[in-house]
Amino acid sequence: MSKEYNTKPTEKQKLYAKNKLENGGNKYKSAKGANYSEAMATNPSKIENTKGFKQLLEIYFPDEFLFTEHKKNISQDKDRGAKNTALTSAYKLKDSYPKEQTDIDAGDLQITIRKK
Repeated sequence: MSKEYNTKPTEKQKLYAKNKLENGGNKYKSAKGANYSEAMATNPSKIENTKGFKQLLEIYFPDEFLFTEHKKNISQDKDRGAKNTALTSAYKLKDSYPKEQTDIDAGDLQITIRKK
């Protein structure tokens, strides 16, 4: 179920997210490219922990999408490694990646995720 936020992402947050995708996840470079101060760029959690940024993640990576893609990935035999890496990144980005173990009920599929 998607989370609801009362705050909309700012243009800087949107640009930071876009830059992060283009810069291979480099948070400092992404923040500077979005015109954030040096203090914000060296502590990007101040950007990523805002309600606006979390709303942005929810728009592009809603939980339902992640679960559906994960289920599709489990069912197919093509390039699972690359897709699993992308899904893991999305879970981590949303801070939904389990600390130890998480059990997910995706309808007709039970998924257990364990930290290695």
